[in-house]
Amino acid sequence: MIATQQQGVNVRPIHYIVIGLGVLIAVSIGAFGLPEKAPQSAADKQSDQRYANAKEFQVEVAKQLREPESVVWEQVATTADGNIVCGVFRSRNGFGGMAREHAVWRADGKLYVGDVWAWGQDCSNAATLVDQTELVAG
Repeated sequence: MIATQQQGVNVRPIHYIVIGLGVLIAVSIGAFGLPEKAPQSAADKQSDQRYANAKEFQVEVAKQLREPESVVWEQVATTADGNIVCGVFRSRNGFGGMAREHAVWRADGKLYVGDVWAWGQDCSNAATLVDQTELVAG
């Protein structure tokens, strides 16, 4: 193999190829730019909003519980726009047993735990709700 000697450094032709490819890649990226991330669709934004609101709902409900670490979510669902979150959960009560309860959270920050009127108003029509249980479980 042919090598050239430049000030004590042994440079082989393969080094020139590697350096040339590096320069070519750098110039290509500079000229064409990196691929842009596709803009998020409206459906994806709504899905993200529903998920974020469902997680916030869980946090707010847990703050109201005697033993927040005991909560087990049976169902969490949101309206299509994510502005209302409905949930059914079990948690440890003051006697050490597990009590089943339901809660409603609205995007204006209001939380209703055990409120039959709010549940009937916002959560009774399951056909209009989007299930989030598997996404927020755990």
